[in-house]
Amino acid sequence: MRLLKVLPFILAGMHAVIAAGVFGMAISNPARSGLFPLVLYYIDYPCSILMESLRRSLHGTAGNSLVVDGLVYGIVGTLWFFLIGLLLRAVVERLIQAARPGAICVVEK
Repeated sequence: MRLLKVLPFILAGMHAVIAAGVFGMAISNPARSGLFPLVLYYIDYPCSILMESLRRSLHGTAGNSLVVDGLVYGIVGTLWFFLIGLLLRAVVERLIQAARPGAICVVEK
């Protein structure tokens, strides 16, 4: 049960570390690692569609586009994984509660 309480923070932390590593390598050597951020696009897939529009709207005012991309994918993607962790925790808690002995299960027809 204790793991369930910290699950959203674990998922968000893992995503933040991966995002920092991927964009850190891409920023430090764009010629060699410039395509690494594509990995995060597929990891964050449903949310990355929205992040792309946000990222493109911020590019007009910024000089270094990889830094902007890293901030958008780091912040919004980490929040996305935190929400996934909250959803998983709620589902697992509901399943555990339903599986307890003496739990009442109501089935409607």
